[in-house]
Amino acid sequence: MFESKMHILANEFCDILDRVFAKRIGTCCMYDIVDEPNHQTFKIDFEAYDFFAIEFDYENDLCEFFIALTKEVKISLTKEPAVYSQISDWDKYLKGVMDEIELRIPDKFLKAKGWR
Repeated sequence: MFESKMHILANEFCDILDRVFAKRIGTCCMYDIVDEPNHQTFKIDFEAYDFFAIEFDYENDLCEFFIALTKEVKISLTKEPAVYSQISDWDKYLKGVMDEIELRIPDKFLKAKGWR
């Protein structure tokens, strides 16, 4: 079966998430994958820190992380969308996202799980 460039990119990004977040995330779920000349998108959902549902959106080389409160209500974890192809240090970028998530989780919870 043929995998589109967006499927491959989404799979590669899930591998990066697994590596950087380590045991702080659950299974990645990829969806809304579109690979057309002027419309390239995918989304990835995962649970972070056993606490928040996180959504990663990629659209035409822009990307952003959200805390998904409901299907319609999301809180951005970044000041603005980033240009995916310009992020050269994913470890550093994702550590910043992790910091933003941890700011919103009680310290007691993080300590109990061994993440502080």
